[in-house]
Amino acid sequence: MSFAAGTYGADRFYLGQPLLGIGKLFLTLFLVAWLVEVEITDTENWIVIVLGLCIIFVLLFWYFIDIFLVSKTAKEQNLNIILTILN
Repeated sequence: MSFAAGTYGADRFYLGQPLLGIGKLFLTLFLVAWLVEVEITDTENWIVIVLGLCIIFVLLFWYFIDIFLVSKTAKEQNLNIILTILN
């Protein structure tokens, strides 16, 4: 799920962490709006360009870290469910 819809926060919503899911979704939507509005060749808006590039970096970093964290958390939750059923 992290590979397919991780940038939209679906993996965090699935794990029951809605605030982190909303954060990822907000950053992604902000990035899409930034990509639609900004012209990279426009040097007068260098602050907007730097802000957008920082958001790209943060989102990519968060995405790659979440691939491992979400996997680990999902395995732990699934193990707890299995142990609860078996007891």
